[in-house]
Amino acid sequence: MKLILFLPVYNEEENLEELLNKIPRSFVNIDDFSILAINDGSKDDSLKILEKHGIKIISNDQNIGLGNIFKQAIDYALKNQADILVTMDSDNQFDPNEIEKLIQPIIKNKTEVSLGNRFFNKKPVNMPLIKYYGNKLMSHMIGFIANKKFQDVSCGFRAYSKEVLLNLNLFGQFTYTQETILDLAFKNKKLLEIPISVQYFKNRKSFISGNLWKYSVKTLKIIINSLVSFRPLFLFGGIGLILFIFGLFFDIFIGYYYLTYGMFSPYKAYAAIGGSLNLLGVILITIGLILQSLKHIRLNQEKILYYQKKYLDGNNKK
Repeated sequence: MKLILFLPVYNEEENLEELLNKIPRSFVNIDDFSILAINDGSKDDSLKILEKHGIKIISNDQNIGLGNIFKQAIDYALKNQADILVTMDSDNQFDPNEIEKLIQPIIKNKTEVSLGNRFFNKKPVNMPLIKYYGNKLMSHMIGFIANKKFQDVSCGFRAYSKEVLLNLNLFGQFTYTQETILDLAFKNKKLLEIPISVQYFKNRKSFISGNLWKYSVKTLKIIINSLVSFRPLFLFGGIGLILFIFGLFFDIFIGYYYLTYGMFSPYKAYAAIGGSLNLLGVILITIGLILQSLKHIRLNQEKILYYQKKYLDGNNKK
């Protein structure tokens, strides 16, 4: 079997050397192993360090985002006939020796995706509280949308089978971890969380701590985009139904007042409010139904795309 380890790199000169030296070069039931590093517009000496180690490097002149370079890694893995693709952050927080834990369930057909789980027992030592609770909230929301239970949907240490790579269709530019789970969960792929260790460094500046507002906004955007993409009828239909029912209270009141007193005054505005809420509710429910239909069309198109990829993959083997 062929295994490719993907390392996304952006300004990691302080961590790369140690990480690359720690990565094992052999694994059980793997006879072909290689490392792919994608340098995403680093402004430090990350690229020079990568070049010293003689690994496969794809270098982007500008930072195009984690989601986009993950797509680059998938394309590379499929073109090079990888049976398993492992993703691991380059900040030296994960233990490369645990790659074995992630790939063996796939090799033994126990799962199609191994998801690293940092929260299997408790909060990791030195993990910022805002990051911990933000991850917990995100995991609950993604689990709710996918109708499955997850403990850690944001961990970048994972393993994917080739079948899953052929099925994946992602649109996010700056992240992929949550979208990947939702995309595969709605395609009924096997996802298994694997306990992993993680090390957070006290003296290392946390991106989240210094950008709390940006992190919160980004988290909210991911949740909303996930609902729009995967459960549009729940989002728009739910809000629309609430508004419609709320409008009915105004309708009932103004109707009762008219039947009792024979006039709308002094509550004419209530009639306008009730009618507006009813109309807005109907519009949102309609939008939800349309987007739900488009979601089914998209899934059917993705099935066709999957068979095209499968066909091309078969031809590449010949």
